[in-house]
Amino acid sequence: MPEIKRLRYFDKQFLQEPDFTDEQSYHLGMRRRHNRLLHTPGIAEGLEVQKTGARTLTVSAGTAIDRNGQEIVLSDPVPLSLDDPAVISPAPGPNTTLFVTIAYNEVATDPQPVENPLGNTRTTERPLLKVTPQPPDTTVISLATFKLEATAPGNIPGNANDKLDGGVRTFVGAGLADNAVSISKLKKELRLSLTITLNPGATQDFIAFKAPANAPTSAFLLVYAFSPPNNADTAQTTPVALADTTSRGFTWDQRYYTGIIQGQGDTVINTYQLVRFRNLGTVAITVSFRIYAVLES
Repeated sequence: MPEIKRLRYFDKQFLQEPDFTDEQSYHLGMRRRHNRLLHTPGIAEGLEVQKTGARTLTVSAGTAIDRNGQEIVLSDPVPLSLDDPAVISPAPGPNTTLFVTIAYNEVATDPQPVENPLGNTRTTERPLLKVTPQPPDTTVISLATFKLEATAPGNIPGNANDKLDGGVRTFVGAGLADNAVSISKLKKELRLSLTITLNPGATQDFIAFKAPANAPTSAFLLVYAFSPPNNADTAQTTPVALADTTSRGFTWDQRYYTGIIQGQGDTVINTYQLVRFRNLGTVAITVSFRIYAVLES
């Protein structure tokens, strides 16, 4: 079976070109395997597309990781002209939908002097930026899409310095194994733990999280709720059809409200995250629940 090998050095060892190549290949392969298995592909930072002229855009410096785990690093901003054949050919006209992408690319550079044999002394990772009318596949990183104006020659829409997006930008994420993050490991805060009684058709609201409207933020809510059995339930031993369970049951949903809620002692406008419980059945029930807020760091 194939094995992973790395260089092992000792004194007076005779090293040749393949040894140094294998040294680099080992570290590149391991790093890219880490990126591929533990991260989802996308933009890590920067790489924003900005209109800088009627038919010119600029891609800012930044970093991305592709689906093969290769790091794509653009060290400096790069201008792209829609009238440059090296960027796109033929030049796009009015109403053309364009896609801006970046991909990993490397070239041999820095040729050594006149010594024999001649050869390049560096491999330069030089990202490949493209503007194309064809929708890209997953081998590249999408940076923006836009439609040129309807009048000739078909300028880039918007004003100078506007950022172009189009909803195609995907950002690097964490690739986690199943059950890698359990609820117990989340940074969460218990907001409410109650047992309430709901009459048929009744609703009851609870404030789970609030933040000043002039400094908006939110929390991801975790709600655990169940309706404990009553005496009538424990005495019932005959199974019922699913359609007959409508006499008992409840639901909950999350709502947002911006303003001031009476009785809370608030004097500024807040954005509230509310949890509303509703009895869907025809008999009164009790509902026990806990609400956790997974807070922003």
